[in-house]
Amino acid sequence: MLFEPFNTRLTLDPKGRLTLPIQLRHALAGHGINSLVAVGNDGNRGGLSLFTLEKYRESIAARTADIDPFAPRAAHFLRAVVSTNQTLTIDGHGRVLLPAALRELAGIERDVVAFSMAGWFELWDRERWEQGAFPDAVDQWTASSNSTPGAGDGQ
Repeated sequence: MLFEPFNTRLTLDPKGRLTLPIQLRHALAGHGINSLVAVGNDGNRGGLSLFTLEKYRESIAARTADIDPFAPRAAHFLRAVVSTNQTLTIDGHGRVLLPAALRELAGIERDVVAFSMAGWFELWDRERWEQGAFPDAVDQWTASSNSTPGAGDGQ
């Protein structure tokens, strides 16, 4: 993994910039990475997933390698996720400007929850995370854990 696990609370500045956690900034800088790719991760109900360009390309290539671009399910994936991608440049102060369109999509106004995942990290509006996404994720994980002990969906 490129960076150490983290879970933190952050705040957007008035211009829509977010200062990345120091451990993340150091890890990215140590690999010469000065930009990230952001995508909406659940339409207007979700947050943002951020990847290095390499990890984003790998992830999208794996999901789209054998799809038919005219198949409805493939087209929906491309429209819902891939169409939201934007490259964010990390400035000299370790900040990224979250474009207004992505902030609006993710409902991010000021207070943000940021945490690492398996090779990427996510940003969520704090209220959306605490009131909806996190409790929903716990409920779904609990339900799947209870149905088949020790088995997950691998996702």
